[in-house]
Amino acid sequence: MIEEATRALIKLFRTIEPNTVLGNAPLTELAQLPAIVLNGPVAAVKKPLTNDNNRITAYDRENYIAVDEVAPRWYDLSFSVAIACNSTLELVNLMEECSRLNQRAPVIEAVNDERTRIYSWGWRNLPSMYNVPDISEVCEGRGELVIYDVEAYSNIRETIPLIREFILDARSDT
Repeated sequence: MIEEATRALIKLFRTIEPNTVLGNAPLTELAQLPAIVLNGPVAAVKKPLTNDNNRITAYDRENYIAVDEVAPRWYDLSFSVAIACNSTLELVNLMEECSRLNQRAPVIEAVNDERTRIYSWGWRNLPSMYNVPDISEVCEGRGELVIYDVEAYSNIRETIPLIREFILDARSDT
């Protein structure tokens, strides 16, 4: 679900700035300004809420089978957010929109083939002006955010019959 949560976050930021990209290096080439670059995720392991030996079991009563799955591991995903604009005023306006984004959409919905999950997210550091325009005449702002409690599944599953053995003893003592 880490990939799906990252995609959902990008989609959310594209509602305020269509030129939002996921950066994969210290330097990200931008086609145009303004732009938002999300760098990450950096996954921090959460203290396990359950023992790793616990299983999540799904029942298929029609086919009389159960699916045992190894419990997921939980992570907080951190992202750095870089905002680049042509002018200071444009930067301040975009930083304001970014900081209000969590109030408008405090959760994101991540979907894959098997699961739909809702995750809360928040700013660790609100976007602020990073530097004044330099020779490139680009104004920059930076912030940090976190998506909380994202699970990563192992995809280790075992299909077992619901009824392993059923013995009916019809003997009578009389």
